[in-house]
Amino acid sequence: MPRLLVVDDHLIVREGLKRLLTGQSSGSLTAEVCSGRDAVKTLRGTAYDLVLVGVALSGISHVELLKQMRSERHDLPILIVNFTDDEHYCARLLRAGASGILMRQSGAAELADALSALFRGRRYISPSLAESLTDPPAGNGDPADVLSDREYEVMVSISSGKRIKDMADEMSLSIKTVSTYHSRILQKLRLDNDAQLVRYAIERGVIQDSATAREKLIVTDLKFKTATLAAAMREMWRLRKDVFFLIIAVSVLSYIILTYLVRFIL
Repeated sequence: MPRLLVVDDHLIVREGLKRLLTGQSSGSLTAEVCSGRDAVKTLRGTAYDLVLVGVALSGISHVELLKQMRSERHDLPILIVNFTDDEHYCARLLRAGASGILMRQSGAAELADALSALFRGRRYISPSLAESLTDPPAGNGDPADVLSDREYEVMVSISSGKRIKDMADEMSLSIKTVSTYHSRILQKLRLDNDAQLVRYAIERGVIQDSATAREKLIVTDLKFKTATLAAAMREMWRLRKDVFFLIIAVSVLSYIILTYLVRFIL
């Protein structure tokens, strides 16, 4: 009778995954833990046959958790439910020891396929990833090796258009912590703002070059330019500079906004 372990911060997710696992693996004994730390501790005392790691983990990235679990059980099948289809991050997961990767959109049928493959000692990768990721790329193929695993997760999420608050909720982190990661990412990649970060992600294949990505680039660029000019206008007003220059600043700001509006319409 196989023993399965589910790891996720959210109770409702753990319960849902347990039901799916019970339905797909008849007669299995399924346990659950709510954190990566508890997962590693549990592995030290119980011989599980498979571990399923959900999207939400607090205090530790999926990659780091994989490394710690592998140090306890090098032969344990570990299936990761991933939040992104970025091939570079998925390669990090595979190099860290993931036996399989499911996308969060995967259904019960695909979960059954993944379990079947892993129980037979094979690796499983969601079909949506398999075309671009047949083997884990070499380390120097990653466009952002300077980033930690958690920073890389945050970079992908920001580039994909997620808000800081949504990322904090999904990763079970505080808004302040995610904001700190955000600042480190810009510093390490030598970028000034999110518009440059989105452009960086598109050019290096971190996110797909799509209409949504381009829209995100336009919006973030507009926000940055508007905020910069607005700050300059406030400073001019504070210093009581010539009204003529203030009028020029307002005109430039209006021109920028109109330009972006036209780009969206066309």
